[in-house]
Amino acid sequence: YSLIFTKDLHKLKVFFYIFKRIISLYEPELSSHLNSSGIDFSYFLPPWFITLFAGSHQHHNTENDDNSNLLLRILDNFILYGWKSMMELCCVILHLYESYLMNLKYDGMMHFLINEITKSDFFGPKNIKLIEISLDFKIKKKLVKNIEAEYLQNLKVKETMD
Repeated sequence: YSLIFTKDLHKLKVFFYIFKRIISLYEPELSSHLNSSGIDFSYFLPPWFITLFAGSHQHHNTENDDNSNLLLRILDNFILYGWKSMMELCCVILHLYESYLMNLKYDGMMHFLINEITKSDFFGPKNIKLIEISLDFKIKKKLVKNIEAEYLQNLKVKETMD
């Protein structure tokens, strides 16, 4: 996913579509709840990618509570495996908080997904197993390619209809 932030944000739109489809496959109830509540993944995924993981450091970084290893491992996985690793990690986050999110309405979900999640125990140093969990959760490359092809096909159909 090189050149994510181009003028038309094409790759970013593809990424959101792929992520939305993956969540609908792996977490259908949560996906339905997010959709029916009017939550679009584009509302919270960009802040997650840009600041979530680094921003969590300020809430958990004390003398005896350092989550630097977790953040470094997240960045290492991203460098080694690319955006697919970020998708897997975000799926794990949503899975772990599914029951909590299912009890929230739009405002509560948005507040949690954008603001409160960085303060949650999820990013605390005791949750170093996060990477191991996300390493166990695999999204197949073929699935990503198929969903991307689906997106491109839908885009072609839409363009011919316009």
